[in-house]
Amino acid sequence: MSDSRILVIDNEALMRTFACETLNKSGYEVKFAECGAQAIEMLSKENYGIVFTDIKMPDMSGIDILNFVLERSPDTPVVIMTAYARLENAFEAVKLGAMDYIIKPFSPNQIEAIVSRINERRHLMAENRLLREKIDRNHGFGEIIGQSEKMLELRMMVKKAGESDKPLLITGEKGTGKELIARAIHKNSKFAFCPFIKVDCADISDDFFDKEFCGLNKKESTNSIRLIKKAKRKTFLFDEIDKMPRNMQIRLAEILSDSGAESLTGKRIICTLIINSEEGIERKHINKELFGKIGAVHINILPLRERLDDVPLLAEYFIREYCGMNGIERKTLSKIAITRLMAYSWMGNVGELKNAVQRAIALSSGSVIQPEQILPGEGDLTTAKLADESKEIIGEAAIPLWEMERRLILKTLKSLGGNRGMTAEALKISVRTVRNKLNQYREMGALFL
Repeated sequence: MSDSRILVIDNEALMRTFACETLNKSGYEVKFAECGAQAIEMLSKENYGIVFTDIKMPDMSGIDILNFVLERSPDTPVVIMTAYARLENAFEAVKLGAMDYIIKPFSPNQIEAIVSRINERRHLMAENRLLREKIDRNHGFGEIIGQSEKMLELRMMVKKAGESDKPLLITGEKGTGKELIARAIHKNSKFAFCPFIKVDCADISDDFFDKEFCGLNKKESTNSIRLIKKAKRKTFLFDEIDKMPRNMQIRLAEILSDSGAESLTGKRIICTLIINSEEGIERKHINKELFGKIGAVHINILPLRERLDDVPLLAEYFIREYCGMNGIERKTLSKIAITRLMAYSWMGNVGELKNAVQRAIALSSGSVIQPEQILPGEGDLTTAKLADESKEIIGEAAIPLWEMERRLILKTLKSLGGNRGMTAEALKISVRTVRNKLNQYREMGALFL
C-alpha cells in the first residue's frame, strides 16, 4: 500500500542511509532519491505515503519538491529535513503546505515520532472524511448545510461557479462562511486536486505577489522551472480584498485583463468581502477596475438570521463534528433548546452558532443539551442586562450624558466580544454609529472602561 511506502530525498549519503535504515526497522517500505530530478521522476511514476526531502540540494530545493507533491497528490504529507542554519526556510515550507520539519542530525526516536504523528493525523482525517461524506449524501456539498430555499439556491450557484474558471466575488457578513463557500467551489472545479491558497490581503507582500503573478523568483534555477512547470495550477482566495494595498489592486486588475491573461494561466481567483447589513460594496475601498473584473460573478451569502430554518440542521452537524473529533459520546438538543436557537438572531452568524454548540457540549454533563447550556441568558443581549448596565451608569452622580453613552457602548461591545454588528443590534443603533463613536473615543484617548 502507498500509505506504508516512504520516499527519502537527500543528496547527503550518510543522512539518507540513516533515515532509510531507521524507517525500514519500523516496518516501512522505503525508497530513496539522491537528487531532486530523480525524486520528480519517481514521484511521477508512483505514490508514496510520506515524502521526506532535504531543504537544499544542488539541482533544486525542497520547496520545489513540495510544490510538485502538492500538485500531484495534495494529501501526501511532506516533511522537510533541514539544518539549523536553514530553519527559516523550513518554517516557510510549512506555511506553503509541508506537514512538518525535522532538524539534522536527528535521532531514530525523532523521525519515528514524526511518522507516528502523521499516521495519527491521517486516521483522524479519514474519520472526518467519512463524517462529511455521510452529511454530503444527505444534504449535498459537504459542509454547506441547510434545507432552506436560499441554501438550495446557494448550492446551485456553487455548482455553476465550479464549472467556470472566471474570477468571482463572495460577499456576506462576518461569520457567514465565505471561506467555506470558496473551498466548496474549489472542490467542485477542475482545480479540485490543485493547491488552495488563502491570502490575507491585509498582510500580502510584494514578493509573494511578484512570484505568483509576475514571474518566478530569480533564485530558481532553469532546471527546476522545467521540472515543476506543471505544478503551477492553483486556486487563490484573496480574503477581504478591500484590505489589499491600492497599488496591488491596480496590478491585479491589470493581470485580470486580457493583456495580463498569460500571468493568470492555471490560476483561479476568488475574492471575499465582508459586507454588513447597513453597508454597500460601493463604500468599500476597492479599485473600480478590479471590482469590474472580480464582481462579474458574485455570490452573496445571507446572514443566518434570514434563514433560521437551517439552524437545527447546522447545530446537529456541529454536534456530530465536535463529538466525533474529540471522542465524546454523541449529544442531542432538547426541543426547548431547538426552539430557543431558532428564536435567536445570530448576529455572529454560523461562526457564533458553532461556538455556542461547542460551549454547550463542554458545559452539559448529560446526553441532552438544555437551553440554558447553549444560550445562557435571555435573547441576544437581554433587555434586563442592558437595563442593569444603564442603571449602574445612571446611578453615578454628576456624569455627563456623553460619558454615560460612552460607557454603555463600550460595556456592550465588551460583553459581546467586540462584535460591532451585535453591539449595534443590542443598542438599536446603526453599525456606522458604533464605528464613528469608537473612532471618536480613540481620538479622545477614551477607549477604556
